[in-house]
Amino acid sequence: MDRILAAIDGLSNSEAAVDAAIWAAQRSGAALEFLHVLERHPETARVTDFSGAIGAGAQESLLEVLSDDDAQRSRVARENGRALLAAARERAGAAGLAAADGRLRHGEVIDTVTELGVGAGLLVLGEHEHDDPGTARKRHLDHQVERLIRAVGCPVLVATGPVFAPPRRVALAYDGSPEAQRTLVAAATHPLLLGLPLTVVTVQAAGASAPQPLPGAPAATVLSGDPHAAIAAFVRDAGIELLVIGASRKNLLQRLLKGSTTSSLLRTSDAAVLVLR
Repeated sequence: MDRILAAIDGLSNSEAAVDAAIWAAQRSGAALEFLHVLERHPETARVTDFSGAIGAGAQESLLEVLSDDDAQRSRVARENGRALLAAARERAGAAGLAAADGRLRHGEVIDTVTELGVGAGLLVLGEHEHDDPGTARKRHLDHQVERLIRAVGCPVLVATGPVFAPPRRVALAYDGSPEAQRTLVAAATHPLLLGLPLTVVTVQAAGASAPQPLPGAPAATVLSGDPHAAIAAFVRDAGIELLVIGASRKNLLQRLLKGSTTSSLLRTSDAAVLVLR
């Protein structure tokens, strides 16, 4: 793993995402690069009522107002973005990573992160747990995180809480599938996990035998009940700081019918989540 890309947006738990990226860079020795993407959000534009005005003069006034608003918002967004990146680099420098880089880009988050993530060994993101889950903004942010995980070709580390602490206890969600077996093999040699105690967690369905880990793998802790709820509860009760899961390969129809384990655990896990491929 030569390069880590951390996408930060200044919302909710950006500091946790920065600390997660710093920890990953320290563990792996990889170069660290922070990215902030300036997106245009038309829904935040100021609306002025010109319904009572008629003629070209009103149109010119409207264009001037919109142009001034756009210029001011762009200027403020650029200044905030530079300050955000500078703070992230300063935080990395204080942790001993003086060479951390920062990029400010205009565009769509998904496209920009996917483009710049080519060749990266790890993508670091923040999950916005403090936003009201019933709001359109929260659903949009969740959707972006899930889309990024599916879009990039590298592992993804997601900081799910307001604070990221260097993990001391790690759990791996395992269901016996070929995908889970590949995840278990990848976890055994991943630089972020070397030397950390790993607990393999599996959920036994009613009347069925528990999935068996690969030969030589740690003995599994067997849970019962709904897999998403059971794993989330185990992570919370056992004080797990990092949960390892495999990226879901379900097609769109399967996700709509059954939901995504990746998406569910991202929303419910108290621990940071490492998505391996």
